[in-house]
Amino acid sequence: MPNQIAGLLNTIDADKATLDAARPLPRHTVASLREKLMLEWTYHSNAIEGASTTPPDFLHPPAEMAALITWYETAGNMHPVERAAELHTRFVKIHPFVDGNGRTGRLLLNFELMKASYPPAIIRKEDRLAYYAALDKACVSGDYSDTARLAAESVQRSLDNYLDVLGLRRATAPDTAPPSPGSGM
Repeated sequence: MPNQIAGLLNTIDADKATLDAARPLPRHTVASLREKLMLEWTYHSNAIEGASTTPPDFLHPPAEMAALITWYETAGNMHPVERAAELHTRFVKIHPFVDGNGRTGRLLLNFELMKASYPPAIIRKEDRLAYYAALDKACVSGDYSDTARLAAESVQRSLDNYLDVLGLRRATAPDTAPPSPGSGM
């Protein structure tokens, strides 16, 4: 796991621990989060279309889906965000349906994240080209680091939303903190 992803996953885990400590969330907070995430989800949910990877021959998906399940059964020791990203990417590469593979893959990504108590990863429209490039790289080379990084950054944005709504953001660094009321500044 590259250091950049490892650091991001450590930050995500620390923020998730903060969020977990606040559970169960108050009803009004859940309503605020729902509204905020629905706006983001609705805006970005169908934003991804037409990646350049070529789906396998129509005879191969049953065997490839079986291989996906076998891989998944052995992937339990991976970080949940990395596992969700790789599951999503492997599924999209198989391309088992005529339409809706990307949306189904992103649902799988988020279902896997939520099973591990992580918030959803919303792939933004402005990340579309990076998303395509990451998928293409993973499908061609088997290197899932870019899809893991993209998913981790998306999870971190969602965690930031949750912690902001809850008022639980980490304190700013001392040199960037606003002056205290009696400091004379």
